[in-house]
Amino acid sequence: QIWHIYLLTGIQAAAIAFDLPARQSLVPNLVPRADLPSAFSLQSIAYNTGAILGPMISGLVIASAGLNMVYLFNAFSFGAVLLALVLMGPVSQAVMTPQSGPGRASFIRWSDIRDGIRFTARQPIILGSMVLDFLATFFSSANTLLPFVAVDILHVNEVGYGWLASAQ
Repeated sequence: QIWHIYLLTGIQAAAIAFDLPARQSLVPNLVPRADLPSAFSLQSIAYNTGAILGPMISGLVIASAGLNMVYLFNAFSFGAVLLALVLMGPVSQAVMTPQSGPGRASFIRWSDIRDGIRFTARQPIILGSMVLDFLATFFSSANTLLPFVAVDILHVNEVGYGWLASAQ
């Protein structure tokens, strides 16, 4: 039923909202400060390569071995990541203490958010970019509907779906 799709999409969006910041916060605690630019570059390359090759390979796997094998490969890849995290062991975290005054590292206050909104509203280029990004993200992120688009609108097979998914 459609509410199942909405529920799973909401859960997926919530998980993704925490995933990238959590990954990025782990890197500075694992890599020496001098190597951080290289580490973040490698992390970005790995993420984008996976985002391109993953859907493309999944289309080929669906066409040759069936849909069940894609879920099996995905489960194994998550298992490998979980195993790596377990083998890594505890990672000490740098903790910032809240301070007061200019340059503080404290939590954002409502007045800070209000100031940011005012600033954005006064800058037409920034406002336009943010509105365009919001509209594109909110109305055009069709990952959940992509299989429907591939089959019912574009009339492509599994391989075509893989190419379509990787083209994003």
